[in-house]
Amino acid sequence: MTISPYIRERKLTGVVLRLRNSDERILDIAVYYYGFNSQSQFTTLFKNILATRLRRPLFPQ
Repeated sequence: MTISPYIRERKLTGVVLRLRNSDERILDIAVYYYGFNSQSQFTTLFKNILATRLRRPLFPQ
């Protein structure tokens, strides 16, 4: 994995963890805290990663 996909996955992981532990909106977390350009950019990335990772957990216990 190159650096760019790694950084995107780390940002996505941070957003999802923060969503699980707060009442903040997705847009606020994705854009203001993790630097995504828009909610649609976050959603597209989330869907792409989720589609490729359905066979393994995003957050192993």
